[in-house]
Amino acid sequence: MTFRPFLPLFALGLGACGANGLLPGLWYFSIGNYQMDAGEFECDENFEDASCVDNSSGGSDEWTVESNAEQSNNLIIVEILEGPNGDKLLLRDGMIYPGMLDGKTLTFTGERFERGDTTLEHESGDYKETSEVDGTITETFTLERESGNIWIGSWRNVSKVVSTWLQTDEWDPDDFDTPPFPSNPWDQYMELDDEDEDDTGLIGGGVENTEDEECSASNCRLEITQDQSASATIERAFLIQNVTLEEQGGFSDAETPAGLGTP
Repeated sequence: MTFRPFLPLFALGLGACGANGLLPGLWYFSIGNYQMDAGEFECDENFEDASCVDNSSGGSDEWTVESNAEQSNNLIIVEILEGPNGDKLLLRDGMIYPGMLDGKTLTFTGERFERGDTTLEHESGDYKETSEVDGTITETFTLERESGNIWIGSWRNVSKVVSTWLQTDEWDPDDFDTPPFPSNPWDQYMELDDEDEDDTGLIGGGVENTEDEECSASNCRLEITQDQSASATIERAFLIQNVTLEEQGGFSDAETPAGLGTP
């Protein structure tokens, strides 16, 4: 799974808190450049004669690549609502972010997850493969009053996806009228420890599990973990007027994207 930052699309939820609490209505946000960390990638497997590909090194020492970039701010309009019990919500592009006020700090947080698995098993019990995915995304928008009705803050997005594949270690395609076509990605993430056994010329060539015992357990296993985070500074935020998007009509689509992007 490729992580793509949500900053240009999602409003950074920020509220104002006057004498009577949160001021609902239309809000303007000016969002600075987002920063994405390098992320973390982990590969774990139980193969006897193959290992995860090491992407931490390699390449040529002759060449150095250096990139620098700046872009204009992302300008957006969002709606903030307050319920009868003081509940606070940020609305942007159909997304809803629950919020809370703690002292002088207003925070909106959206948490999403997706978990699932798929299993293919032959009626004889001689072959079984399972793929699992467990992913979470947490967005946190924080705002504090700078002066008067002007607010500043930050945005942070953290994602983690764990993908796991299991497959029967020893099996013979000739034992099935309709042999299975394994959907595992062994060849994408692993390579044979003995390069002489790889006659394909490709990364992962020759990594497979069929009749022989290739793994240290009855099931061959591969687990890939990917972590990514991004952040940005909310340079300026303020209440435009305390009317709703429905009353104004059309403001929900108002946005000046960051850089040369299109809304």
